[in-house]
Amino acid sequence: MKVSVPVVAFAASLVAGFALALIPNLHGDLYGFVPSGLRHWIYAHDDAANISAFLVLSIFALCFRRESRRDAADTGRIAPARIFERRGMRVAGLMALVGAIEFAQIFIPGRVAELHDVCTGWSGIFAGWLIAVLLDARTERRAASRAE
Repeated sequence: MKVSVPVVAFAASLVAGFALALIPNLHGDLYGFVPSGLRHWIYAHDDAANISAFLVLSIFALCFRRESRRDAADTGRIAPARIFERRGMRVAGLMALVGAIEFAQIFIPGRVAELHDVCTGWSGIFAGWLIAVLLDARTERRAASRAE
């Protein structure tokens, strides 16, 4: 099985995101390992950090999974693995992930679950979806111009 760089980057960003979202914050210094300048920026711009984190995650999930139509029509793969081949299902999965993370934070000491965080996470996913759609449109325009 061949593993590509985007798949590894997606998995690494997913693991890092889970670690930052689900570790307890008992001492009030969740980002203590980050250099102080960046740490102050993150605390001052929590919404921007949340949007950018889910933007990066969604770009990896939505932009780098391209298959030919023949490969997509392959019925030899198991059904659960084929569910997330469609971009809409990946967006729904990412949105559910945001909700699940916020729900889990209810039970983690020192963490607070907020609807505002769900909205900022979904905003990052929407921005990633928009980038993926624009990249697809550009690719289709280039393919159409070459075919002419």
